[in-house]
Amino acid sequence: MTSIMITLKPGVAEPSRDQLIQRLAKTAGISRIHALDARSKSAAVRRIYYAEVADGADVESVRQQLAAAPEVEAAEVPAARRLPTTPE
Repeated sequence: MTSIMITLKPGVAEPSRDQLIQRLAKTAGISRIHALDARSKSAAVRRIYYAEVADGADVESVRQQLAAAPEVEAAEVPAARRLPTTPE
């Protein structure tokens, strides 16, 4: 499964975010959207969401659709991270 990190613009009021996220969740290819940390003390962190892209969906197409929303500051596929392996 691939995720897309969505950062909302700072001007998006917190009370209206639920409706916005519900609307974005209807984007073709998204299985669900969740907040990074909705209870964070940091306003910047509360603007970050992750969209889970459904298997078989075109990730770049979904990313572009999300990025086109006027309330979205950025929609990016996070870099793949792996734990380093130690030679045996």
